[in-house]
Amino acid sequence: MVTLDGMGKTSLEDTTLTGQYSTMQLKFPKVKENDQANILNANNMETKSWSGKAGDTKITVETSHYDPSKNYWINFDSEVKAAVRAFECMHFNVENLTNEQATLDGRIARKIDFDYSEGSEKYHCTLYITMVENKELWAIAFNTKQGKEQPQEVLESLKIEALPKTGVDPQKIAENAPQAAIEGLTFEEDDLRFKYLCLKLKNTDPKRTIDSFRVNLYKYDKNGQLVPEHREYSSKASELCEYKQNILPGQYTDDQKGWRVSPKADIGKYEVELESITYTDGSEWKAVEGQQIRTSVSI
Repeated sequence: MVTLDGMGKTSLEDTTLTGQYSTMQLKFPKVKENDQANILNANNMETKSWSGKAGDTKITVETSHYDPSKNYWINFDSEVKAAVRAFECMHFNVENLTNEQATLDGRIARKIDFDYSEGSEKYHCTLYITMVENKELWAIAFNTKQGKEQPQEVLESLKIEALPKTGVDPQKIAENAPQAAIEGLTFEEDDLRFKYLCLKLKNTDPKRTIDSFRVNLYKYDKNGQLVPEHREYSSKASELCEYKQNILPGQYTDDQKGWRVSPKADIGKYEVELESITYTDGSEWKAVEGQQIRTSVSI
């Protein structure tokens, strides 16, 4: 039980809130799941939102993630700025806003404080935002009348844990082995000095002719860090590229044909991951979860 100034006792229950990739465990008032998110709803992410009230304090918890199929890299700073803008727009006469680095259950976080008005009443908001493994954002907000105590027991009880990763089924991967062999990736330049990545892939299927295949193309800087499509805000972690040309059984890709690239000075490595193969008879092979058929080349 937590006692808040002038409000008696409020029951805080042990609660586990589940996101896509992680859970938040905390002492929380009776949970109400909200129809929509108000904090982490700025960038078309998939969201969940819960709220409760402890005395004069309204507590909101939200989680958000991008559709896994989009293969996004999350820019934490830009997501925090978008969340703060969205949350500010919900309140009147926002002032005294501060944004500082903090920790939440040992994770890097942002702590945002500001004052606002509702009619003649003055309120204070404290908002924390953190991220789990560059996959999921969590936010917790405390909205309290100015001069009233916030329930610190909620914050002190908070634990965030990544959900166990789905085990990779070796048999499923073995059964899904593609009838193709990657034998190298080269970095080539044509007569006009345009640069290309050329993947040497052999069609090992004894009967089917490859019509096309697709790969995810990743870039890394000279320190080995992933370079996403855009660095200033959340964006795709890779580029989906297609190679369209018939490859007969036992034959290779054209070593003069590839994907044109324009590497910046800090790019140190390209990596390709085989995503799918389409055959001329209409059949298709697609990589299953955990099946990473990759090769790379350093510049």
